[in-house]
Amino acid sequence: MPNHVHVFISLNPKDSISNVVAAFKSQSSGFIQRELIEGFSWQRGYGAFAVSKSHWDAVIRYIENQEAHHRAQTLQQEIRQMLEDQGVAYDERYLFDEVD
Repeated sequence: MPNHVHVFISLNPKDSISNVVAAFKSQSSGFIQRELIEGFSWQRGYGAFAVSKSHWDAVIRYIENQEAHHRAQTLQQEIRQMLEDQGVAYDERYLFDEVD
């Protein structure tokens, strides 16, 4: 996707999500700048979602087909819908660096 990436990983419970994301961004940004996009930088934030092992296959299929999926619904629309479906209160100012 041109404006986001989905990464599916299994974490050791001892690892914090923020440390893993920071390491991923740090380790990948140099490669992306050298090989793919000159001047690339990651946005400040990130989203992380826990998924039970019984749903892993569905998540993998979603990631594999995200281009088709996002033709019908933007990432921003999808995140808002997920939060609302789960009854999670949010402040729009903190959701996205770029609001659609």
